[in-house]
Amino acid sequence: MIKFCHIADCHLGVWNHHPELAGYPEKALQKAVDACIEERVNFVIIAGDFLDTSMPSIETLKAAAVQLSRLKNNDIPVYVVAGSHDYSPSGKTMLSVFSASGLMQNVFKPDWHENKLRLAPTIDKSGTLLIGLPGRTASLEKEYYDNLDKEHLKEILEKNNGLKIFVMHSAISEFKPDFLKNMASIPISSIPGGFDYYANGHVHVNKIFDIGSGKMAFPGPLFSSSFKELEDSNGSFLINAYSVKITCEIKNLDFFNVKKIKIDASDKSIESVENEIELQLKQENFSNTLVLLEIRGILKSGKPSDLNISKIKSLAYGAVAFKVNTNRLETKTMKEIKVIADKENIEDIVIKEHATGSIENEKQIILSMMKVLNTVKKDGETVSAFEDRLIKDAKKVINL
Repeated sequence: MIKFCHIADCHLGVWNHHPELAGYPEKALQKAVDACIEERVNFVIIAGDFLDTSMPSIETLKAAAVQLSRLKNNDIPVYVVAGSHDYSPSGKTMLSVFSASGLMQNVFKPDWHENKLRLAPTIDKSGTLLIGLPGRTASLEKEYYDNLDKEHLKEILEKNNGLKIFVMHSAISEFKPDFLKNMASIPISSIPGGFDYYANGHVHVNKIFDIGSGKMAFPGPLFSSSFKELEDSNGSFLINAYSVKITCEIKNLDFFNVKKIKIDASDKSIESVENEIELQLKQENFSNTLVLLEIRGILKSGKPSDLNISKIKSLAYGAVAFKVNTNRLETKTMKEIKVIADKENIEDIVIKEHATGSIENEKQIILSMMKVLNTVKKDGETVSAFEDRLIKDAKKVINL
């Protein structure tokens, strides 16, 4: 029997700007590694977005290296593809550093042959064959799938009698939940057949689907990367077993409880809203609980900035963290503004509005250039060297 762990969307570093939650993605990774060692898995798959950015902080890298080293010391290889967050158009990402140091193996091994993309396999010591494609911003990896040499891939699969796994990081049009209907995706018809298991990520839900004679699994984020996600789950991953067929076991992570409190401020004064919040908070026990307070409505008097947030937070005794959301709290004089929460959707809409030529081509160039321009200066790197690197990467995007 072969056992393997399927992890995706660790987003290490995603909570670094929220001190109360900053260490939880790393704690989630530690718990997953504990389970892998305890259950003696043959290998681990990380299906994209191991890191929240292609160039994370030193502290994030240290935490990642510690857990990857534990797996290596227990003779458990780690197989990975980049996701839309830790992918880099220049190819310069910390995943390549981890790969070079032997802490993980990237199973995306491309070879362009007469304008067709051929993928080389990785063979685990268990005999398992792994092949992967990375994710990219706004599902731009669709280009890879459209140009995939499926005949060549079929020949590779026919030569292997063991477990066959395709590692990917893409939303699938037919499998998207309703609340993600606007997310860029690729159709199921683009996915190559012949694999026993499709280790997917990117969509932050925990779902397993039948696809042909195999399964496509989304393990969900290892630790939820938004407050909205935290309302449903702290995080999860999969431990799978294969003999004749694959069985999947969901492992849910529980660090703390989550309590959401909604306050309707419609036609109320700020003082009345504060009194209502105070009364409700005093009735609750918030030990080991993340508190999410949402205040919405059109105020009768006062304005959102008049809320005494410090006083409100002081009433949540024992809470892991206390977050206040006043995005939908308005005054009668405020204009209604429609907010699109998904950053990638905003980018997509703006690009479509201003594109003058081929939308898909321009979108790819613009998003890749945005990724390059979001690069930060490395520790110890001179300004001149940073500028040279930025210009070099930008030229690659526009083929100069």
